[in-house]
Amino acid sequence: KASDAIKDKVNQLIHGLKSDEEKARAIYNFCAREIRYVAVEYGQAGYEPHRAEEIFLNKYGDCKDQAILLVTMLREAGFEAYPVLIGTKDYYDLNEDLPSMRFNHAIATVKINDAYIFLDPTAETCSFGDLPASDQARKVLVFQDNSFKILQTPLSKAEDNLVREELVIRANSDGSIKAKKKVFTFGYYDQGRRYWLLYTPPKLIEEAIKEKIQEVSIGAQLEDYNLSDVADLDKPTVLEYAFKGSDYFIIAADIYILPLLGKINTALVSKESRRYPIEFDVLDKFEKTIEIKIPPNFKLRFMPQSFEKESRWIKIKIEYRFEKDTLYYKETKTLKQIIIPTSEYQDYKKFIEEVAKLSKQQIVLEKIR
Repeated sequence: KASDAIKDKVNQLIHGLKSDEEKARAIYNFCAREIRYVAVEYGQAGYEPHRAEEIFLNKYGDCKDQAILLVTMLREAGFEAYPVLIGTKDYYDLNEDLPSMRFNHAIATVKINDAYIFLDPTAETCSFGDLPASDQARKVLVFQDNSFKILQTPLSKAEDNLVREELVIRANSDGSIKAKKKVFTFGYYDQGRRYWLLYTPPKLIEEAIKEKIQEVSIGAQLEDYNLSDVADLDKPTVLEYAFKGSDYFIIAADIYILPLLGKINTALVSKESRRYPIEFDVLDKFEKTIEIKIPPNFKLRFMPQSFEKESRWIKIKIEYRFEKDTLYYKETKTLKQIIIPTSEYQDYKKFIEEVAKLSKQQIVLEKIR
């Protein structure tokens, strides 16, 4: 039941907004960002949520409290919304043939344009429409007014969990560089990155970036870095930084070899066999682009061939291009299957190792005397 204070807040949040999604998003953002997660679950408090009025007044609650407040505010705004019980990925999934209390979490759902959108307000860095990995692809119990529904939460598409890196390098004839990098994150990776940026002291963020740029150039120095408005759940986080380095190329007389631009991680296929399947948290996609402007007294001596490899588990595409005085590199990896069964492990291992060998080649430049 909505108190007068809740009604006033809902009116304030949705004022001037036109679409249902905009209104629901504004209410969700408030509950996710402004209502703190605090769980004191002993006795009856482990099962019975507090009244919406109390939760709103105190500005904190556990998962079922936050779900109840979110549902109350959404209903006040005219939506069809319900609380939901869920067993997260590290717990039991709902079994329709065995009624039981095997749930360890509560979330909410709202119906917009005849579709149920699941929302987890305890995930304070999760954008509207996204779910934490532990909430995805789970059977859930939806409490309607006079009945119930058993539904399944969605598994996000690979494109929804995207990391995009853009690196621009200007190389000098003495082997030094000046560079700028931007990192965009979406979905699952945006949730983690946003949490890190919100709750990590700026000094530690700066130190982490300084460590990261050493992968590009030995002794690299950070010149500047900027963050997007990480508190805005409606936009992906963007981290950008500029740096310089005095040692970029591998030099052999007049031959200058560029560091490996991309690397396929073979750690997961290091075992000869597996007793258990490989299970990824989510389907995901990684995009990396690198532009390298080479000095005028250099010429391209060797550039690897572009290639594209696709299997039922993953798609990998690597492109090389050289125009005028600039090298272009683009790498795209898309995960297509969240579980690699043990029966498929040997084929998966062979595929990953084959692609890793193809991606191992390096660009070679020659200095013109």
